[in-house]
Formats: sequence, C-alpha cells, structure tokens
Amino acid sequence: MNINDLKNKGRAVKKSQIRGRFRGFRKERLFYLTDGTGWIQKEYKYWYHYEYNPSITIYEHSDRYYFAIDGQSEFVEVKQAKDISRHTIVSDFNGWNGDSIFVMENGEVWQQDEYDYEYNYSYRPDATIYNDGWNYRMEVEGCTVQVKRIK
Repeated sequence: MNINDLKNKGRAVKKSQIRGRFRGFRKERLFYLTDGTGWIQKEYKYWYHYEYNPSITIYEHSDRYYFAIDGQSEFVEVKQAKDISRHTIVSDFNGWNGDSIFVMENGEVWQQDEYDYEYNYSYRPDATIYNDGWNYRMEVEGCTVQVKRIK
C-alpha cells in the first residue's frame, strides 16, 4: 500500500501536530501530539526526515491506524499510548546503562527494566513515561527504554 491508497481507502480520524522535533521513523518511537495524545510506532521502519511541529494525519484502514506527516509520502502503523505523563529528570541524564535509575521532579523514581545501552547526555531533560499496552516505557531525547516505578 502506498500513501495514495491509504488516503483513498482509509479514513482520516485525527489531524494534529507533533509536539516539538520530528526526526522520522525508527523503532518503537513515541509521537507526542499537541492535543495531548501519544502514538507509538508499531512496526520497524526507518525513514529520516527532520521537521519541527509538523502537521500529521492519522488514518484508519482495515482496523489499523497509520500515521503520516502531511505533505510526505511515508507512513507507519501506530497504536495509541496509554497513561502518558511528562516529567523532568532532576539531574544529569547519561542515557541507559542497563539498570539506570531516574529521579523525577515530582518525587517519582523509575528504573530501567530491560537491558539497553545508549549514551545521550542532557541536563535535567524532560521525560515522557507511557504505557505501551504491556509495559511502561520512558522516552528522553528520542531514546526509549522499558522502565518500572520503584517509588
């Protein structure tokens, strides 16, 4: 299926904008929209495209949802994220190291709950925590990992 098939056979169910930077499709990326909803990339697809606050359309086709950047020909299957919360990490963020612990400004403490290593330094970054349907995941600066709340 191409973008024209999706537009002709599918039904547009949501028009919105991505909040902040969009850097394309990768693996299980969270797209946080200006309407407060979050959508998770369901399939692996790599497509690099940089845009700030792009307009998007979500289409429904055959009981599946697809996410497309307006004016572009690429799209990806998505599912809606649940229980989304935004926080600020109270210290330096150095990415994931296998069992990283993150203290949030509101006092919550979250721990990395799957092995992944990725270095990414940032001072007091924003973190988005969401439920993907099975587990909680945390997204910081475009990096995502499974987490569990420990306090």
